[in-house]
Amino acid sequence: MFALIALAVVVAGYTAAYVVASKDGFYRPGAYGLLEGPDGQAILAPKAAFGYDWIPFEMRGSDDNLTVKAILFYPLVEVDRRLWHTHDRMESGAYPVENYFDYETMTYRELETQ
Repeated sequence: MFALIALAVVVAGYTAAYVVASKDGFYRPGAYGLLEGPDGQAILAPKAAFGYDWIPFEMRGSDDNLTVKAILFYPLVEVDRRLWHTHDRMESGAYPVENYFDYETMTYRELETQ
């Protein structure tokens, strides 16, 4: 019984640490590709098929490797993206969006929370 309680405390602590670490999270395009702009210039724009991914915290360091925090919390990041921070939540305006691409004006802008 003690082992079960200890496990529950560890899981709860791990989850609480992730919630605190991800409080400043945002959405970012999952992939980019080239589009032709209104003036014929190529524009690097998010690929619609990949949507926007939840980024709970910066997951890559200056050397482009995963940070220790990203490795430590990877299981919760994946669960979070599938259960809570889905693409539908991004469209709700409840969370900031980095590099939101407006296809009507063919420009990028930052979306703040509503």
